[in-house]
Amino acid sequence: HRDLHSFPTRRSSDLGRRLIDEICQIGGYCRAGKEAKPEDTFSQYVMPYRNPNPGARRSFGIKVVNIGRYRMLKDMNTGKILKTKSEVSSLQEFISWLTSCRGSWEGVILVSHEPQRKVLGPLLLEALYKYNLLEAFKKVVKGFCNSTSVVSSLGDSSKITSLSLRSLCKTVLGDTTLPTNSATDRCTVLLDILARVTSSEEGGEVQAEKVAKFSSSLAVEEEQLKDQKSTRLNSS
Repeated sequence: HRDLHSFPTRRSSDLGRRLIDEICQIGGYCRAGKEAKPEDTFSQYVMPYRNPNPGARRSFGIKVVNIGRYRMLKDMNTGKILKTKSEVSSLQEFISWLTSCRGSWEGVILVSHEPQRKVLGPLLLEALYKYNLLEAFKKVVKGFCNSTSVVSSLGDSSKITSLSLRSLCKTVLGDTTLPTNSATDRCTVLLDILARVTSSEEGGEVQAEKVAKFSSSLAVEEEQLKDQKSTRLNSS
């Protein structure tokens, strides 16, 4: 499972830590070589049923606006209206992109960065269940990895003071100006961080075999989803 794909999503809740959150953006980045190419990046916005609350708007820089009879998603930083698609169409296109990136490898590992409670994997699986897309997804994706485990174990503990993505840009990459607002921005810096902590060479590539040791199978992620759903039901 050699290919690594970073796949942060943006969510519509205040903290993005609940299974009932809605996906507002699916972003992915896969760099097979040292040179970045346009096809390395996947980004698609999804119109949520509920309007993002103030916390989500501050965190992710997007909001829903009404223009005439239509609801639209707006980038608060640029003021531009964002092109959105349905959740099912976005997931189908994401799977197709992953398939094109896989090449001749057996499958891919999806990497996310979650310093606190893990929710991205279960949230994505829940959406795939909803549209009967899990089997198509399983043909491509073989596992998930939370990059915080990789950074904690392989990074320079004398320099790393926090596992937040913004802090890691400073302590690992030495750059405080890198954008991290959108899902695709976070994907890009995340792979750069992984390359730095897994490779001994300056400007080297991510050593996939090192990351794979910290990954979990889809079966494990499905069990975590069941546990989270059970916890939600028991507490409601």
